Amino acid sequence: MAPQLTAPTSTDSAASPLLLARDRVNVWNQSSQIALYKGIYPSKFPPSILIGRIPGNHDIDSAGSSVPHALAQLAHFKETFGTPDYSTLRTKTAAFVMLNSEFLILPFLGLNGTTDRRILEPVAAQWAWADWQVRCEQPLILIDGML
Repeated sequence: MAPQLTAPTSTDSAASPLLLARDRVNVWNQSSQIALYKGIYPSKFPPSILIGRIPGNHDIDSAGSSVPHALAQLAHFKETFGTPDYSTLRTKTAAFVMLNSEFLILPFLGLNGTTDRRILEPVAAQWAWADWQVRCEQPLILIDGML
């Protein structure tokens, strides 16, 4: 049975310029940096530009030392930037599968060896979703937040 696809997908029917955005801020909860970003995006970009948005290591810190802190950062990212933490953006020529690699490595880096299901379940769901995308999308380009 295929995993349920919960991440949204954007589709472009014609060739358009593409921008992949990560690391919106330098410090994940810095209000002045967030305000600066929101003053630029999306008002400075024409609607014809497809923008794939995923968290970078400054948006979500994979070296976080506690489960509540990691969950707070993920919730903050989604609420503040109004975007999911992983998704697929399809263009006429390729599918860009964008991963939240910061959260994927969290159980092995900052929360080394965690058994907390609040972390492991979303990580497993994203891996299952990514596996499904890799099997279904051709041609495919994988993008992560650590580029």
